[in-house]
Amino acid sequence: MDALHVFVSHASANDAVVARLRNALEDIGVSVWTDSQHLSGGVPLEEEIFQAIETADHFLVLISLASLDSKWVEKEIRRAQDVQKKRGCAYKVIPIL
Repeated sequence: MDALHVFVSHASANDAVVARLRNALEDIGVSVWTDSQHLSGGVPLEEEIFQAIETADHFLVLISLASLDSKWVEKEIRRAQDVQKKRGCAYKVIPIL
């Protein structure tokens, strides 16, 4: 069986928390997509991010004051909700407080 693959949405202000979350998930065999690990300068951000959301098994979103103010996090949540509508309950959108 392939490893579970999740996308983690967050505000940049929460990078340190997300790094700890990513490490904990990877320690138990979960493959994690975060922008700091998978994006580099010059890539088409929206295309790359949306593809990662669509190919993930599940979508995690770190809820914080910074993420609530982030237009990117809002876009990512909307895309994840679209994916969830297509794939049903097999694709979970999971908030983390």
